[in-house]
Amino acid sequence: MSEDENVFTNCDWCGKDIFYGNACVSINRNIEQMDITEEYPDGEVTVIQSDTLLELCAECGNKFDTEIVANILLAIKPK
Repeated sequence: MSEDENVFTNCDWCGKDIFYGNACVSINRNIEQMDITEEYPDGEVTVIQSDTLLELCAECGNKFDTEIVANILLAIKPK
């Protein structure tokens, strides 16, 4: 397998290759459904759709400030 075949994606901030097996940070938009069944009395989540919004290498991901992003998302909440 060539090096290019080992590349999973590229970091959206710095552009570095992210290889299969490397840690990364993903920000996703998921549509999910929670169900309770006898087999899963605490609940089971079914992901209906998942869209990746941002993919970061581990180095950039460690600089990611989740509190700032949460505040931005709350600030742009539709009325």
